[in-house]
Amino acid sequence: MTSYILILEVKQDVQLTIGSKIYTLTRGRYIYIGSANLWRPYLRLHRHMIKRKKVKWHIDYLTINPDVNVQYGVLCYNMSENELYNILIKLFKPVIKGFGCTDCKKHISHLFELYPHEYFNELIDIFICICGDVEFVL
Repeated sequence: MTSYILILEVKQDVQLTIGSKIYTLTRGRYIYIGSANLWRPYLRLHRHMIKRKKVKWHIDYLTINPDVNVQYGVLCYNMSENELYNILIKLFKPVIKGFGCTDCKKHISHLFELYPHEYFNELIDIFICICGDVEFVL
């Protein structure tokens, strides 16, 4: 079981149309969590860093947007998406109900607002403490 974390920078307010709903994300930094392929987990992170792709998951609506950058990704080996969620929900505010977690009905969202911004410089240490065995992808 391998999960991942994306750190996203929204350079200016963006509107996302997902299905029949429109959501607005304000300028700032966000954390997204997901599960990765067990054999080649880095391929999932690589896909999220590509702008031109077919939209397959909720996160794709963000990553294809020219005003959104994936700053970096973190692979968390030996930690499930659910375990990661249970930790991050205590630290950060979830945004867009149901985003990225249609298969996890008990989860509010897999997208979190990274606020307060003071945490940003300590994120690497936080991820190492949370995940233990990590790999960073820039």
